[in-house]
Amino acid sequence: MKITNLPWKSLNLAFSMVGILLILVLGAAFLGRWLDNRYDSAPWFFIGLTLAAFIVANIFIIMKSVKAMSEIEKDNLKNRDER
Repeated sequence: MKITNLPWKSLNLAFSMVGILLILVLGAAFLGRWLDNRYDSAPWFFIGLTLAAFIVANIFIIMKSVKAMSEIEKDNLKNRDER
């Protein structure tokens, strides 16, 4: 589905960023807690996996933001040319 209205694009981008961050960080936190309990290494797996997930999530968010900004810029140029 192609979203053409700018406010909906922005809202879609915001929700996808929050989703990426929540899924990765919460998943890593739960996995880290489980691994810490299993191997009696608290809190090292929890801290390490949560930090790694946060870094990966931020990289994905930056990549998605750059792509969205370039799409918005292309739409603005296209709309300017149509006028």
